[in-house]
Amino acid sequence: MVNAVESLVPARSRLYSLQPYREGTAYVESITSYTARLAQIHGLTIRQLVEGEIWSLFGLSDHLIGNTNFAASICKDDARALCGTRRWASQWVTALESLTQRTDLRFSTMLPWRNVLSPLDLVRRERAWCPACYQAWQEANQTIYDPLLWSIKEVTFCAFHRQRLLSHCPNSRCQRVQPYLTNRIRSGYCSYCGVWLGTALPTKRKHQRDHADVGAQEEKWQIWVVEAVGELLAEAPKVLGSPQLDRIVYAMTVSVQQMANGNLSKLARQIGRHYSILGALLAGKNAPTFSTLLRICYAGNVKPLQFLTQTPLRVNPKRLAIPAHPVFQTKRLQIAKHDDQRYGEALKQTLRERKPRPSQAPRSRQE
Repeated sequence: MVNAVESLVPARSRLYSLQPYREGTAYVESITSYTARLAQIHGLTIRQLVEGEIWSLFGLSDHLIGNTNFAASICKDDARALCGTRRWASQWVTALESLTQRTDLRFSTMLPWRNVLSPLDLVRRERAWCPACYQAWQEANQTIYDPLLWSIKEVTFCAFHRQRLLSHCPNSRCQRVQPYLTNRIRSGYCSYCGVWLGTALPTKRKHQRDHADVGAQEEKWQIWVVEAVGELLAEAPKVLGSPQLDRIVYAMTVSVQQMANGNLSKLARQIGRHYSILGALLAGKNAPTFSTLLRICYAGNVKPLQFLTQTPLRVNPKRLAIPAHPVFQTKRLQIAKHDDQRYGEALKQTLRERKPRPSQAPRSRQE
């Protein structure tokens, strides 16, 4: 009888079975934000959580597990990889799911799309946030966290508040970029000076890219990107199985036929990409970067979720002239031509205008 009762009791997790915030929505919590909240709720620093619980589940050798420099790297540049599709993200999710007895943490990363998205240029290098969102959540007594959406490199805009995401501390005495994880990170606060990031402090605007105005066309493009990426994140738990690379071959074949009448070079010109890049996708040699995928989908008037999952796929090319859109403009390197005659005349003019230096009398040996 005792054994029967014990079998009904679920296995206890080593750490709290914390649910990712806003799971199943476009604003699902990122795995780095989840890790920070998990450490905070246990009264641990990130380093204590990593060294004491997580690294031991990575299957690493003993000398690497005990290497504090290796463990500390997660609090620096390496933490951004946790939101992406690389092996580190997979190992991190597996470790946290084992510790929390959850099975849904991979949806706080881009792992569901690992076979059809290149890890290159997928996740931004530094943390980004919308100060208006932080402020609204604080005033409503809601959880302050970082959505996975903000970690995607192509997302640079908040569709709710119609403003750019920030990446530098607004404190004029700090103005440092914010890492994904630090030892005592708190979402919504600067990791270095501790200032609240939800309100704009007086600043010299050293980093103009954080405050530059958004043009009408760029705003339209960014709103579409936010909606497209948000749909991809929200629907990931509902997709049966993980799409494979052959899906890209099928979708590219349809896109070339319906958008460019089979002319690969024409499609490449439309989206501002070299035809060899699209050729590699059509041949199934590799997965597209997220930037390339978004360009194809925007030009074909189809969302990435449809491009990666819908069968049969039907695209409806936009009527606007895609090459005229500033997002798809390819910047060409301007090489200055060397004019020998002009440079020669300028050199002679400089020599004529140069005043001779006054001669100096040689010093005597006595001096």
